[in-house]
Amino acid sequence: MEKIQHSFFWGDGVEKRKIHLVGWDSICRSKKNGGLGVARILDMNKSLLAKWVWRYGNEKNCLWRKVLNAKYGILGTNLRWNWLGGTSPSPFVKAIGSLFEVGSKTTKTLQEGLKVIVGKGDRARFWTDICWDVIPLHRAFPIIFVLANNKHGKVQEFGKWNGDSWVWEVKLRRPLFDWELDQWRCFLSSLECTPIHGNVSDAIAWIYNSNGIFLVRSFRRCLEEEDREAQTVSKLIWQGICPQKIEVFVWQLIKGRIMVKEYMEHFDRTEHCLSDVQFGEGVS
Repeated sequence: MEKIQHSFFWGDGVEKRKIHLVGWDSICRSKKNGGLGVARILDMNKSLLAKWVWRYGNEKNCLWRKVLNAKYGILGTNLRWNWLGGTSPSPFVKAIGSLFEVGSKTTKTLQEGLKVIVGKGDRARFWTDICWDVIPLHRAFPIIFVLANNKHGKVQEFGKWNGDSWVWEVKLRRPLFDWELDQWRCFLSSLECTPIHGNVSDAIAWIYNSNGIFLVRSFRRCLEEEDREAQTVSKLIWQGICPQKIEVFVWQLIKGRIMVKEYMEHFDRTEHCLSDVQFGEGVS
């Protein structure tokens, strides 16, 4: 599919292949990072699949979510996609699962970009959905987690409202030793930084958009590495004060990829050499 895509972009035909002045990887980078912003099909597919993960956490009453929960044995109150296998998955479910491969860029992006917004606390799980930075509480504070009486409860089970203020109550099975107090203080500090909105339902927000709605294009941008030098130059090119053809020409000029005499001579020599080899003639 990508071959068809870049052949169309450069205007290649069945009988003649035109000169590809700039590498496809460079073209597929965002304009901000020195490219033309052409969407790579694989990254677009990952971004669209990632949106289903966001939708799963927010569209709790939708039929498609209920079908997935019933088929794969996922708890209906879960906010996060947590299918771990066990049942023969459909291609759709398998594709979503591929986003969570250990150490992958998509996994890191989803972990950092999707944040649980605690409302009534009836859906968000205390130890796995609340994070310290981007690390779930059960991993950030392992000693406290081991000592906790309730290891699988929802947020609403770990505190109560005192007027307009939420008071945390985390019960442990024994008193803490002196060497455990530092982790306990850090744990309480992280809870104090967790806002509770009691008048709304728990939800998942995409932090790279101010209104929390998942944007496919922002996920694609997160998948590519930033190029500070290219960003400085790109600000000067894509101003929107001249026709786009001129902006693209300036972009090619900065990259040194303009069709000048040297390029044309090199391409002609290469084409003749390939023709000679194809018809069995020697190259002197």
